[in-house]
Amino acid sequence: MQWKMPSMDDLPIPRPRGFRVPFAVDSDGKLVSPDAAARAGAYFCPACRDRLTYKAGPVVSAHFAHRGGTGCTPESALHEGTKLLVATAVQAWIDGAGDRPVVRRKCGCGQVQDAPLRDGIAAVSVEYRRRVGDRDIVADIALLDARGEPRLLIEILVSHAVDADKRHALAAANLRWIELEAGRVAYPALTWEPRAEGNVPPIACARCAAENVRHNQEIERVATEIAAPATPRGYAVTTYSCWRCEKATLLYFWVGMFDYACPPDPVPRTVQPRYSSVVRRRYWANTCGHCRAMFGNFYVTDELLEQLTIRPGDLTLQAFCDADREAGLAALSDAGT
Repeated sequence: MQWKMPSMDDLPIPRPRGFRVPFAVDSDGKLVSPDAAARAGAYFCPACRDRLTYKAGPVVSAHFAHRGGTGCTPESALHEGTKLLVATAVQAWIDGAGDRPVVRRKCGCGQVQDAPLRDGIAAVSVEYRRRVGDRDIVADIALLDARGEPRLLIEILVSHAVDADKRHALAAANLRWIELEAGRVAYPALTWEPRAEGNVPPIACARCAAENVRHNQEIERVATEIAAPATPRGYAVTTYSCWRCEKATLLYFWVGMFDYACPPDPVPRTVQPRYSSVVRRRYWANTCGHCRAMFGNFYVTDELLEQLTIRPGDLTLQAFCDADREAGLAALSDAGT
């Protein structure tokens, strides 16, 4: 008998592979974890609403199984399930039926701090849309106040992080946001560990907070001495020892200053347009409040880095660095790089 090459029609058709789904929704659309499911229940994929199979036994750990060939993916199911998980936790807290979620963040010194969500959050919205400038942005989750204004936006990361364009738009609208990695959000989603954030005030541990109070008192003292503002709007401020007269004065930082951007009004009297022979141009620079010596941006950058090393929990300087980083991302986006 002569052997014949089988045709494609003769080959067995591979069965589409299914996958596990971390969370399901019931017939009422409520989130269900595998540990809380029952064999008799009806459960559906949070992304495509396809019927899931609940599996549990002495050998197999409890889980929901998604059949293959539906067009749904593990990434989509994880993304939608995590959004619903976080939104459900917030809504339970708002309704008085659950604990208050906390955001686990690090102080500049590295100490971990748990910051509970603040009062004033009245509602939670999934797939929140908002017009910002000439574009619409969509956030996975929005925590809203009683007027419907966003207090915090939450992005869920599975495979695509918040890109530079979206960061730019959020920064321009001064919208606070955090990004949570879906695989690290554990049921019941009461502790969040952001992998990225924007426009969110820095956090300080008790030791750094006490140091900040002492340093702010020193800023107030020097500001009075040189007749300059201690906390002007749009600026970060720190003390500095003048290289010429060695007296204590103040340094002012504003977003874009290292790209020679103009300072915001009203400009402190010690920030003046000066000519630098190093860069061969005239720009707005810090000066001494006593002897009027110029502090070039090159030396001011070194001082900023040194201050952040000495006082890593300084909220004002950290906020400036965060804002300046967002501005840098925006500039890169505008340049198309």
